Amino acid sequence: MKKKTGSEINYIIALGLFIFSMLFIAILFNTSDHGTSTTGFKEEKADVSSKEKIVQKEATKIKYIDFYASAKNWDGDAEADGLEVTIYPKDDRDIFIKVGGKIEATLYKREFDSHYNVKRGSWILRWTKYIAIDNCGFFGCTIRLEREDLEEIDDKFYLDNIAILEVTLTTQDGKSFTATEDFVYLKP
Repeated sequence: MKKKTGSEINYIIALGLFIFSMLFIAILFNTSDHGTSTTGFKEEKADVSSKEKIVQKEATKIKYIDFYASAKNWDGDAEADGLEVTIYPKDDRDIFIKVGGKIEATLYKREFDSHYNVKRGSWILRWTKYIAIDNCGFFGCTIRLEREDLEEIDDKFYLDNIAILEVTLTTQDGKSFTATEDFVYLKP
């Protein structure tokens, strides 16, 4: 039998200490309550009212919303079928918060004042949608604003196919947040 050298013994001791420390950390993590259960039974037994409280707690953290809108063609023909809007409710640290609520969106004509500054003209279309937390992914809460032949509504304004979109999110606790984008392209 070969005699072990000092470096081999040090390696075995270091490996043993590493494995022991990983087991110790795993035991500590599994015995403390981090709001999740390793078995899954805790989440299944949670009542609806506690889930609603969590949603309301998240809704109170919102400080503002931001959104991105783009024209989409869902049926494959030549015309745009509507706008896909991804809403980003954010807290005071700019962190995205998943939240449900009522979405009101209004598409306005894009006009200019005498100094060529963009201003909101008359409204073209309005939508009211309800968004659930299930519609919120890692990158935002996405909704579809479908439209019927938008091209037929006052062709004179479609010189550049750009409009203004105003989106308002009203959370379950009654707070409202509004954001406006003055450059929404209406063609996919």
